[in-house]
Amino acid sequence: MVVPEWNGSFPYTFKSLIDSSGYPSSFKKKRILLVGTSDTTFGNIMGITHLEHILQWLGSFVDSKRICIPHIREAVDPISGFKDQEDRLYKAIKKFMQ
Repeated sequence: MVVPEWNGSFPYTFKSLIDSSGYPSSFKKKRILLVGTSDTTFGNIMGITHLEHILQWLGSFVDSKRICIPHIREAVDPISGFKDQEDRLYKAIKKFMQ
């Protein structure tokens, strides 16, 4: 899940999506990698921490590796993707997907 920063946490639409996923949750026993993004220095570390607690409570398998992308406008181009494909963030996401 790529999670943008919203008021120091994650957007309410993410919480609404989780709440609307039914019971038992659609997220149960799903493997999830959290990627926090922000246009500030910390890369939404607080937002993905909040979301991680919620997802674990639902029974998701949240990967222990968290990826935070600070200054997202500098790291990712909206058309071509990651600007530096040798970057550690790009490699971590690619490894998780394999």
